[in-house]
Amino acid sequence: MQTDDHAIATAADYADALLTARRAKNWVFALLLGVLLFQLAVFAATYGGWARIDADVAAAVDAAAPAATATATAPADLNAARRAAARTSALHYVTGLSVFLGLILSLLLIMVLLLIVGIMLVGRLIGISHVTAALIGSLLLALLLFPWQAFLSNADIPRPQFAIPGVLYCWDELVSVPHRFAAAGWEHFVLNWARFVVFPLAAVTLLVVVQRRSRRGLRLALGEEQPPSVADAGDHGRTA
Repeated sequence: MQTDDHAIATAADYADALLTARRAKNWVFALLLGVLLFQLAVFAATYGGWARIDADVAAAVDAAAPAATATATAPADLNAARRAAARTSALHYVTGLSVFLGLILSLLLIMVLLLIVGIMLVGRLIGISHVTAALIGSLLLALLLFPWQAFLSNADIPRPQFAIPGVLYCWDELVSVPHRFAAAGWEHFVLNWARFVVFPLAAVTLLVVVQRRSRRGLRLALGEEQPPSVADAGDHGRTA
Protein backbone atom coordinates (compact mmCIF):
# COMPACT_ATOMS: atom_id res chain seq x y z
CA MET A 1 0.00 0.00 0.00
CA GLN A 2 2.83 2.37 0.83
CA THR A 3 4.47 1.59 -2.52
CA ASP A 4 1.21 2.33 -4.35
CA ASP A 5 0.81 5.62 -2.49
CA HIS A 6 4.37 6.60 -3.37
CA ALA A 7 3.78 5.78 -7.05
CA ILE A 8 0.58 7.83 -7.09
CA ALA A 9 2.31 10.76 -5.41
CA THR A 10 5.18 10.56 -7.90
CA ALA A 11 2.80 10.50 -10.87
CA ALA A 12 0.88 13.45 -9.43
CA ASP A 13 4.14 15.36 -8.97
CA TYR A 14 5.14 14.74 -12.60
CA ALA A 15 1.69 15.84 -13.74
CA ASP A 16 1.89 19.03 -11.68
CA ALA A 17 5.32 19.83 -13.11
CA LEU A 18 4.06 19.32 -16.66
CA LEU A 19 1.01 21.50 -16.04
CA THR A 20 3.23 24.29 -14.72
CA ALA A 21 5.56 23.99 -17.70
CA ARG A 22 2.59 23.96 -20.08
CA ARG A 23 1.26 27.23 -18.64
CA ALA A 24 4.68 28.82 -19.05
CA LYS A 25 4.93 27.54 -22.63
CA ASN A 26 1.50 28.91 -23.52
CA TRP A 27 2.43 32.35 -22.15
CA VAL A 28 5.70 32.40 -24.09
CA PHE A 29 3.90 31.28 -27.25
CA ALA A 30 1.25 34.02 -26.90
CA LEU A 31 3.84 36.75 -26.29
CA LEU A 32 6.09 35.63 -29.14
CA LEU A 33 3.13 35.43 -31.51
CA GLY A 34 2.18 38.95 -30.43
CA VAL A 35 5.69 40.20 -31.23
CA LEU A 36 5.61 38.71 -34.74
CA LEU A 37 2.13 40.05 -35.45
CA PHE A 38 3.18 43.47 -34.12
CA GLN A 39 6.08 43.63 -36.56
CA LEU A 40 3.78 42.66 -39.41
CA ALA A 41 1.29 45.34 -38.37
CA VAL A 42 3.98 48.05 -38.12
CA PHE A 43 5.29 47.18 -41.57
CA ALA A 44 1.75 47.26 -43.01
CA ALA A 45 1.16 50.67 -41.42
CA THR A 46 4.47 51.99 -42.74
CA TYR A 47 4.00 50.60 -46.24
CA GLY A 48 0.41 51.84 -46.42
CA GLY A 49 1.37 55.33 -45.29
CA TRP A 50 -0.68 55.22 -42.06
CA ALA A 51 2.49 55.57 -39.97
CA ARG A 52 4.81 58.29 -41.23
CA ILE A 53 8.42 57.79 -40.22
CA ASP A 54 10.91 60.60 -40.46
CA ALA A 55 14.33 59.54 -39.26
CA ASP A 56 15.52 63.17 -39.23
CA VAL A 57 12.52 64.62 -37.40
CA ALA A 58 14.48 65.13 -34.17
CA ALA A 59 17.08 67.14 -36.04
CA ALA A 60 14.27 69.20 -37.56
CA VAL A 61 12.99 70.02 -34.07
CA ASP A 62 16.42 71.20 -32.98
CA ALA A 63 16.74 73.33 -36.09
CA ALA A 64 13.31 74.91 -35.61
CA ALA A 65 13.82 75.77 -31.94
CA PRO A 66 15.94 78.93 -32.46
CA ALA A 67 13.29 80.32 -34.80
CA ALA A 68 10.49 79.90 -32.27
CA THR A 69 10.88 83.48 -31.05
CA ALA A 70 11.29 84.99 -34.50
CA THR A 71 7.75 84.63 -35.86
CA ALA A 72 4.27 84.14 -34.48
CA THR A 73 3.68 80.93 -36.46
CA ALA A 74 6.93 79.29 -35.41
CA PRO A 75 5.65 77.89 -32.09
CA ALA A 76 2.81 76.03 -33.83
CA ASP A 77 5.23 74.52 -36.34
CA LEU A 78 7.62 73.63 -33.56
CA ASN A 79 4.90 71.92 -31.54
CA ALA A 80 3.83 69.91 -34.56
CA ALA A 81 7.44 68.89 -35.16
CA ARG A 82 7.79 67.91 -31.51
CA ARG A 83 4.67 65.73 -31.70
CA ALA A 84 6.03 64.05 -34.80
CA ALA A 85 9.36 63.53 -33.05
CA ALA A 86 7.59 61.98 -30.06
CA ARG A 87 5.67 59.56 -32.28
CA THR A 88 8.82 58.62 -34.15
CA SER A 89 10.75 58.10 -30.91
CA ALA A 90 7.96 55.94 -29.49
CA LEU A 91 7.86 53.78 -32.63
CA HIS A 92 11.66 53.56 -32.57
CA TYR A 93 11.52 52.35 -28.98
CA VAL A 94 8.81 49.73 -29.45
CA THR A 95 10.47 48.44 -32.62
CA GLY A 96 13.72 47.85 -30.76
CA LEU A 97 11.77 46.37 -27.86
CA SER A 98 10.03 43.93 -30.19
CA VAL A 99 13.39 42.70 -31.49
CA PHE A 100 14.67 42.27 -27.93
CA LEU A 101 11.51 40.45 -26.82
CA GLY A 102 11.58 38.25 -29.91
CA LEU A 103 15.09 37.06 -29.10
CA ILE A 104 14.44 36.57 -25.38
CA LEU A 105 11.11 34.79 -25.87
CA SER A 106 12.51 32.44 -28.51
CA LEU A 107 15.25 31.42 -26.06
CA LEU A 108 12.69 31.02 -23.27
CA LEU A 109 10.60 28.78 -25.51
CA ILE A 110 13.62 26.54 -26.11
CA MET A 111 14.36 26.36 -22.38
CA VAL A 112 10.76 25.53 -21.46
CA LEU A 113 10.54 22.80 -24.10
CA LEU A 114 13.89 21.43 -22.96
CA LEU A 115 12.55 21.33 -19.40
CA ILE A 116 9.45 19.47 -20.57
CA VAL A 117 11.57 16.94 -22.46
CA GLY A 118 13.68 16.38 -19.35
CA ILE A 119 10.60 15.78 -17.18
CA MET A 120 9.15 13.36 -19.72
CA LEU A 121 12.44 11.48 -20.03
CA VAL A 122 12.79 11.03 -16.28
CA GLY A 123 9.15 10.07 -15.89
CA ARG A 124 9.22 7.79 -18.98
CA LEU A 125 6.09 9.43 -20.30
CA ILE A 126 4.58 8.99 -23.74
CA GLY A 127 4.32 11.85 -26.21
CA ILE A 128 7.99 12.75 -25.96
CA SER A 129 8.44 12.38 -29.74
CA HIS A 130 6.04 15.28 -30.33
CA VAL A 131 7.74 17.50 -27.76
CA THR A 132 11.17 16.64 -29.20
CA ALA A 133 9.99 17.66 -32.65
CA ALA A 134 8.67 20.89 -31.14
CA LEU A 135 12.03 21.51 -29.47
CA ILE A 136 13.87 21.11 -32.77
CA GLY A 137 11.36 23.45 -34.41
CA SER A 138 11.95 26.04 -31.69
CA LEU A 139 15.69 25.89 -32.34
CA LEU A 140 15.08 26.56 -36.04
CA LEU A 141 12.70 29.37 -35.11
CA ALA A 142 15.34 31.04 -32.93
CA LEU A 143 17.81 30.92 -35.83
CA LEU A 144 15.24 32.53 -38.12
CA LEU A 145 14.32 35.27 -35.64
CA PHE A 146 17.88 36.32 -34.86
CA PRO A 147 18.59 39.68 -36.58
CA TRP A 148 21.66 38.58 -38.50
CA GLN A 149 21.53 41.73 -40.63
CA ALA A 150 22.37 43.90 -37.61
CA PHE A 151 25.75 42.16 -37.36
CA LEU A 152 26.53 41.14 -40.93
CA SER A 153 25.86 44.63 -42.27
CA ASN A 154 28.61 45.99 -40.00
CA ALA A 155 31.09 43.28 -40.83
CA ASP A 156 34.02 43.87 -43.13
CA ILE A 157 32.56 42.11 -46.17
CA PRO A 158 32.65 43.29 -49.78
CA ARG A 159 28.86 43.44 -50.40
CA PRO A 160 27.07 43.97 -47.06
CA GLN A 161 23.76 44.69 -48.84
CA PHE A 162 23.54 40.95 -49.56
CA ALA A 163 23.69 40.02 -45.88
CA ILE A 164 21.10 37.38 -45.01
CA PRO A 165 18.51 39.03 -42.76
CA GLY A 166 16.63 37.57 -39.84
CA VAL A 167 12.86 37.61 -39.60
CA LEU A 168 12.84 40.44 -37.04
CA TYR A 169 13.63 43.74 -38.73
CA CYS A 170 15.48 46.58 -37.02
CA TRP A 171 14.71 50.30 -37.00
CA ASP A 172 17.02 51.13 -39.89
CA GLU A 173 15.22 48.63 -42.11
CA LEU A 174 11.81 49.99 -41.15
CA VAL A 175 12.91 53.55 -41.99
CA SER A 176 14.12 52.37 -45.41
CA VAL A 177 10.80 50.70 -46.34
CA PRO A 178 9.58 53.55 -48.64
CA HIS A 179 12.93 53.64 -50.45
CA ARG A 180 13.10 49.86 -50.74
CA PHE A 181 9.72 49.51 -52.41
CA ALA A 182 10.30 52.54 -54.63
CA ALA A 183 13.18 50.74 -56.35
CA ALA A 184 12.38 49.54 -59.85
CA GLY A 185 12.60 45.93 -60.95
CA TRP A 186 10.66 42.80 -60.16
CA GLU A 187 13.59 41.30 -58.21
CA HIS A 188 13.41 44.15 -55.67
CA PHE A 189 9.65 43.68 -55.44
CA VAL A 190 9.97 39.94 -54.73
CA LEU A 191 12.85 40.31 -52.28
CA ASN A 192 11.19 43.10 -50.32
CA TRP A 193 7.87 41.31 -49.94
CA ALA A 194 9.69 38.12 -48.98
CA ARG A 195 11.72 40.07 -46.42
CA PHE A 196 8.87 41.84 -44.67
CA VAL A 197 5.88 39.53 -45.25
CA VAL A 198 6.72 36.01 -46.41
CA PHE A 199 9.51 35.32 -43.91
CA PRO A 200 7.53 36.63 -40.89
CA LEU A 201 4.49 34.60 -41.95
CA ALA A 202 6.71 31.54 -42.27
CA ALA A 203 7.99 32.19 -38.73
CA VAL A 204 4.40 32.49 -37.46
CA THR A 205 3.54 29.20 -39.16
CA LEU A 206 6.55 27.48 -37.61
CA LEU A 207 5.65 28.87 -34.18
CA VAL A 208 2.10 27.52 -34.50
CA VAL A 209 3.47 24.11 -35.54
CA VAL A 210 5.76 24.10 -32.49
CA GLN A 211 2.82 24.94 -30.25
CA ARG A 212 0.58 22.25 -31.73
CA ARG A 213 3.24 19.51 -31.56
CA SER A 214 4.17 20.34 -27.97
CA ARG A 215 0.49 20.55 -27.02
CA ARG A 216 -0.15 17.10 -28.50
CA GLY A 217 2.79 15.60 -26.64
CA LEU A 218 1.73 17.11 -23.32
CA ARG A 219 -1.84 15.91 -23.74
CA LEU A 220 -0.56 12.39 -24.32
CA ALA A 221 1.75 12.58 -21.31
CA LEU A 222 -1.01 13.88 -19.04
CA GLY A 223 -3.53 11.29 -20.20
CA GLU A 224 -5.82 13.90 -21.73
CA GLU A 225 -5.51 12.18 -25.11
CA GLN A 226 -4.99 8.53 -25.98
CA PRO A 227 -2.25 7.34 -28.31
CA PRO A 228 -3.52 6.47 -31.81
CA SER A 229 -2.85 2.74 -31.36
CA VAL A 230 -4.82 2.61 -28.09
CA ALA A 231 -7.69 4.65 -29.52
CA ASP A 232 -7.85 2.50 -32.65
CA ALA A 233 -7.79 -0.69 -30.56
CA GLY A 234 -10.66 0.62 -28.41
CA ASP A 235 -12.74 1.53 -31.45
CA HIS A 236 -12.06 -1.88 -33.01
CA GLY A 237 -13.14 -3.64 -29.80
CA ARG A 238 -16.40 -1.69 -29.61
CA THR A 239 -17.28 -2.45 -33.24
CA ALA A 240 -16.47 -6.14 -32.74
